[in-house]
Amino acid sequence: MPAASPPRGDVPASRHYPPGPPYPDPMRTLARRVAACLIVFSVLVPAAPSRAQTVESPYSVRLVAQPLWHERDADLDLRLEVGNASAETLEGFRLSFAAFDRVQSRSELAQSLTIDPGSQFAPSSYTRDFEIPLPPGGTRIVEIDDPVATLVTLGGATESGVYPLAVTLLGPASTEALATMTTQIIYYPDVPETRLNIVTVLPLTDIPSRAPDGTFTAPVGVDTIPIESALADTGWLTSTLSALRKRVPRGFHLALAPTPLLIAELDDLADGYRRRVGNDVAQVVDGAAVPTAAAQALDDIRRIIHGPNVQAILAPYSWPDLPALSSGKLEVLSQQLTHAERALATLGAKFTRRWILPPAGRLDQTTLGRMRDIQLDLATRSFFSDGSLQPPPDPTTGCPEGSPSLTCPIVSDTPDGRVAGYLADPVLQERLGAIAIPGDDRLDLQRFLAETAMIREELPGRAERVIQVTIPPDLHGAPRLVGSLFKGLATAPWLASQTPNEGLHLGAELMPRELVDELRPAVTDPGESYFAAIEEAGELVESFGTIGPPEDLLSRLRDNILVAYSRTWWTTPDLQDSGLSYASESAGEAEEHLDKIRVLGAPEITMTSREGDIQLFVTNDNSFPVTVAIRVTSLNLDIEEGGVIQDEFAPGKTTPLLLRATAQTSGLFPVEVVVETPVEGRVIFGPEDISVRSTELNQVALGITLGAFGFLVLYYALRAFRRRDHQGSGGDPAEEMGATAA
Repeated sequence: MPAASPPRGDVPASRHYPPGPPYPDPMRTLARRVAACLIVFSVLVPAAPSRAQTVESPYSVRLVAQPLWHERDADLDLRLEVGNASAETLEGFRLSFAAFDRVQSRSELAQSLTIDPGSQFAPSSYTRDFEIPLPPGGTRIVEIDDPVATLVTLGGATESGVYPLAVTLLGPASTEALATMTTQIIYYPDVPETRLNIVTVLPLTDIPSRAPDGTFTAPVGVDTIPIESALADTGWLTSTLSALRKRVPRGFHLALAPTPLLIAELDDLADGYRRRVGNDVAQVVDGAAVPTAAAQALDDIRRIIHGPNVQAILAPYSWPDLPALSSGKLEVLSQQLTHAERALATLGAKFTRRWILPPAGRLDQTTLGRMRDIQLDLATRSFFSDGSLQPPPDPTTGCPEGSPSLTCPIVSDTPDGRVAGYLADPVLQERLGAIAIPGDDRLDLQRFLAETAMIREELPGRAERVIQVTIPPDLHGAPRLVGSLFKGLATAPWLASQTPNEGLHLGAELMPRELVDELRPAVTDPGESYFAAIEEAGELVESFGTIGPPEDLLSRLRDNILVAYSRTWWTTPDLQDSGLSYASESAGEAEEHLDKIRVLGAPEITMTSREGDIQLFVTNDNSFPVTVAIRVTSLNLDIEEGGVIQDEFAPGKTTPLLLRATAQTSGLFPVEVVVETPVEGRVIFGPEDISVRSTELNQVALGITLGAFGFLVLYYALRAFRRRDHQGSGGDPAEEMGATAA
């Protein structure tokens, strides 16, 4: 495939964001926003590195903790980690704190992410000395609890907003900058009367842990199973649910989209499960630590999703890319929804098909049309990435009117009907994506919250403004980080959390937007051959399903096919191979069961009359009964029932089968026998060739033969009779002959 430009709605291949949230195409976003208000160039093109960053320093200063926002008369309460990667001990150090003026726009906020205090004027600053030796390779955590008013810029501030704070590491008796870090002080001395409404969508998903054979398996070379790690005391799922249990009862409004595959795995774990690490397989009984934790997680999800401030959102079963599915069979798309509803039924919540969460916000007109073929009112509400929509009709106007950002719900009229919902802000999604990448997690969180504050400050008096964010499905950070994120979304004084339904009823006018006809493949899309292999395996599994296997076996194989479509496999070639194995192993298992069905007959069968029986033996070595069709064909035989006998055959037995046949001619002729699935006619066994010999004479030939024989008998009888008459007259035969001649 040519690598010209990245597809809309996805990041370029050179950038490595995790799969899941709808990340922007930076160049397309740049063009749109420059045309809109010429203020966001620096949002998508970061400011030039500072002088402190041009040469990589062995020293570092990193943000560990700070208040999400600061109120009047608060302390800074910063926790910083100072690091020394040099070969020499740093005999003490100095930290300089420089506060800059309140930023006025999102573009200024982007520029402030990297500030060189040596080249820009800071209205206020101060320093702190630390007589702490820092050995080679060592780090130290320092706490800065000075009052905010120590910085004149903030001490005298009356306006709410974002104030950049640059922290510079200096030597103990030097003015040379060893390292610099910039964070944002979000300062709200008073609670604003009008808040920015925010709709948060939280998918709960993880890489699948249940192997194709139903065993929970650790990845190759690893001694831990992902879902077991998620359920540990400090695991991502335990931490997320703990934070939600704390925040939802206190008024945090959100949309929760538990991935059905994750719920199915938790349900399996809770009843006890088989686990495999390397070549070791063990049975974990119900009541052990992990099954107990899985049952607790399910109970927590039930309580949370039934809360008054939580809206349940339906996601497809295995978190697949919906546009990638839309080019295949409609049954696969339908199964993603039906299997999802079946798995989610254990939660007892109301998941409506009207609200659909497409993974990565990828939805186009073609996919929507295919979904409406399944159900007319399917996906009338949804969530979109920037790449799923055509540019706005008027690129110079934000929404609502007067806003420099597109921060309102949208509606799209398509040939298959209307769909309304939310467009995720691409820069906010990029900020969230950065949190999901290990590194400066706390600093990335602060930048995300600062971005929401700046959207509010752009148009502070509009109560109907609504923004929407989707938490990255692989944001599996530390418990403290997850708790801080939800705390900010739930309690920040400039934000008001809403559910998707609530956000649509706040009075904001829906902005008309047009869905693109067909999205290009995602950047990490594994290619057509990948999906073709899954589809072929799925067809074999469906054929296997027509012979009547046990429901639990068929359900597991079908689930495996759906799991193979998951986007979570797309990040690396090794994971793609793992995803594909769900399809190939399921196809192999179905084939193994089909191979246990066969039919045999004698190499040669003799019919001594015009009609006779062809005897066959059908063997089913499976542990369950099967229903198959036996097809017998020959050009010289008329076979009862058109040569097709469909019946159920008992498990572990060989069953004799007689088919009545009528010969058209005498002789030896071939007969072909195959075993087929009863619905689609897929060949299971054969063709097996046998021979039938008919020894009965042809009736016409027999009539001619008998007629000729009768004629000869009559001829010789008459001749004999005449001879006797002549001898009785007493004449000499010789004389009579001579007289006659004379």
